Amino acid sequence: MNLTIQDATKLYTFTYILQNIKTLTDFVEIHFKPDGVYMQTLDSSRITIVEFKLSNEWFDDYNFGENVSLGINTNIIFKIFSTYQKGHSMTITYDPEHGDTLDIAFMCEDKNILNKEFTMPLVDLDEEQMSIPENESTAQFSISSLNFGNIINQLFNFGESIEINCNEENIDFTSNGDNGSMKVKIDIDDLNEFAIVEDSSLELRYSLQYLNKIAVYSKICKNVEIHLTENYPLQINYYLDEENNENNVLKLFLAPQYDDSEN
Repeated sequence: MNLTIQDATKLYTFTYILQNIKTLTDFVEIHFKPDGVYMQTLDSSRITIVEFKLSNEWFDDYNFGENVSLGINTNIIFKIFSTYQKGHSMTITYDPEHGDTLDIAFMCEDKNILNKEFTMPLVDLDEEQMSIPENESTAQFSISSLNFGNIINQLFNFGESIEINCNEENIDFTSNGDNGSMKVKIDIDDLNEFAIVEDSSLELRYSLQYLNKIAVYSKICKNVEIHLTENYPLQINYYLDEENNENNVLKLFLAPQYDDSEN
């Protein structure tokens, strides 16, 4: 049972996603199914849900004829994927006869780039997958991933929470703290896409510490899709192909914050 990624952009995306999971959790269970790869995890503070899907067609070669669920130590996978160099291809191999390990190889025909092979110990996990209900968003929009990542990183310098105000004309991101305040006003005409329920207005609040961890993934695609609904988690979609295929996507859900006065 194995898979191979040769395309440089896809390999960067795959390794980058799994490297950065360690900022949210120490262990994750990855499911290798005949139709593709699936991962779902909840961060250690139970604030963020991560859902990661890749179809078997996304890979250059994919050979998993039956379901295999493997427990991964995210700190170990971070160290392994940190050795990746541009020019490498990657093969992941699982042998059921050696069920407590996973083999990973970075290979390259260029003699200036060395081949690297790893055997990684697996972890016994029994994670129960959560049912994520489909929800009609009150508002959703698409924005440049680069802009989104920069905005969230900058707002994090000014406070621990972000307030998002959204209406039919614009979207405001605001952060307040000991260092003062920062406000980013986005006109809907400056967005790639925008939709909102008629006459709706939203005032939402989320942790910037965790949203900043989510925004790290802005490097893996050109645009990010954001869904807003009152009293529901913030949903952020990073599509991993040009068709915005739901089978090739990284989705993150961040629980809202509430003012103490509302309790």
